[in-house]
Amino acid sequence: MKSYPSKLLLAVLCTLLLNVYTFAGQADGENSRKETRHSRNYHREARRGKRAVKILAIGNSWSVNGTHYMGEILDNLGIPADIQISFKGGCPLSVYWENVGKEEPLFRHDRWSKETGWQRGRDGKTHTLKDLVTSDDFDIITLQQASHDAGRYFTYQPYANNLIEWLGKTAAHQPIIFFQSTWAYPNGAAHRFFPKYDKDSEKMYRAILTATDSLMQETGIYRLMPTCPLIQQLRLIPGMPRIDTPDGTHLANVGEYAASCLWVESLLRQFYDSKFIGRKSIKDCTFKIDQLTEEQAETIRRKAYEVVNHQERYYKSFIGSCGGKKKK
Repeated sequence: MKSYPSKLLLAVLCTLLLNVYTFAGQADGENSRKETRHSRNYHREARRGKRAVKILAIGNSWSVNGTHYMGEILDNLGIPADIQISFKGGCPLSVYWENVGKEEPLFRHDRWSKETGWQRGRDGKTHTLKDLVTSDDFDIITLQQASHDAGRYFTYQPYANNLIEWLGKTAAHQPIIFFQSTWAYPNGAAHRFFPKYDKDSEKMYRAILTATDSLMQETGIYRLMPTCPLIQQLRLIPGMPRIDTPDGTHLANVGEYAASCLWVESLLRQFYDSKFIGRKSIKDCTFKIDQLTEEQAETIRRKAYEVVNHQERYYKSFIGSCGGKKKK
């Protein structure tokens, strides 16, 4: 009989603890929902053109290539933008993920604004990935694999999954993740890792498309900057100025213009509110670089539009509002 009070007390304590844990779980869930709603409201301002979209490209020199003329193109279309890059030459996903734990200052900070243009290494310092990710309230963060490993999916993981999860927890306002599907080296490129693909541009191209498909399937990231098929197609157009640098390791100015057109069209179709942009597309842009005639620039913009709006032709796993498969 004497044991009854102790048993009763234990039951009461267990009930109290259960209620505390239940309440805490409910509170966490409610806080998470509030944060999601707050993030959506924050991004909505940029989606509707009420403020400059804030973009952080996590990558390397090919991020620089892809965004080089992006600011001028967006400005030409009347869309405000703040574009930033976390840069380290040749940097793969694995190094970025390792930096999350080591927090070594490895990355240069580039930034574009309408007032200043591009400021490369704007503060003369290098930073940790966490420093850059938390330095601003980004709407969009882009990821990409280093060019030499872009066609080898086993090099993407677990780093891509880990980075996506970490960004969701670390960056303010739960930024929207895009992935740049980078281009293949051209035949004859002098890149030291080209032999991984038997120095065959078409083989590398196919490998990158397959790797990107695998990424979409495993991560659920379907917002792409599909520069891979665009650059491959432009190389085949007779009379088009050189797309690549002479050694084939980077894009020349014309290739950078093309990639930037594609990045902008990707944003128009996969980020901005249709009520804000209406029927606006990259084809409405009138900005071009001096190396191109009006006809050549128009061809590039049209090709960028076609690739973005018909990604299902290149990526079997594509799901989205740009002409791709629809979720069932």
